Amino acid sequence: MKNKYIIFKKIFISRSNFLLFNFKIRIFVGLFLISLLAYNLLNTAPPPRPGISAQQITPAQPILKGLIKVNSEWKNVPEFRIFFDGQQTINDKEGFYSFPIENNTSPRLRIINKNISKFSILICKQLNQNFENINTIKNLSVDPQKPYKFFSFKKTNTTENIWEQREKKLDNKKFVVPKKCMVILMNPKYVEKVENWNIKLGGNFIKLPQIILKDEFKEKQIHRQAAKSILRSFDFTTFHENIGKKTKKDDKKNVEVILASAG
Repeated sequence: MKNKYIIFKKIFISRSNFLLFNFKIRIFVGLFLISLLAYNLLNTAPPPRPGISAQQITPAQPILKGLIKVNSEWKNVPEFRIFFDGQQTINDKEGFYSFPIENNTSPRLRIINKNISKFSILICKQLNQNFENINTIKNLSVDPQKPYKFFSFKKTNTTENIWEQREKKLDNKKFVVPKKCMVILMNPKYVEKVENWNIKLGGNFIKLPQIILKDEFKEKQIHRQAAKSILRSFDFTTFHENIGKKTKKDDKKNVEVILASAG
């Protein structure tokens, strides 16, 4: 009887040791898996937001930002097509327009990004595209018989983006649009003045001078002329990268609405 008790005790102790060992193994494996999961969570970058590539998510992307200002009693600002270094956009109904720099591969824009101390603005009703061959634009030019306004700007205050401006004339032989020139397709007779924009923007914005339109013209009149300008410049969008969400279809729809409402 005593021998049976001793044998049973040994078996019980062995089974207890086995269960304890098995329990320790499970705890060890569990802790290892938790540690592995925590490591993966901490070292995995979050997926890009829908519609935005990982390369576009930059907290301080340099952006050129300008403003077209009209009478405060107007319902909204007419939309004008604007070109800059192979890109094109249209100002919004508040008059703002922007050109991102960092995402553009243009060598000239990379220079501007580092030190934009000089640039120019050309305001004209119509542009000419001059081609080297069927698919390559040599340059842009204006009709010498048509009026235009051309301003050159030199930065005098780096931190506040204060510009010294001079109204000039283009080259009298070719009337070619120079490099680092922003072109706004607008009848120059609408422009009252171009001046520094007294507002503080974020550190990633390069604040351009604001363009102030005259009060003597009726709102519908300028809206109608702006719509016609957009319509005439559709061919330019083929050779200029579109900045913003608007498409040719959107432009045409907006033009039809504006022309219909203007009568």
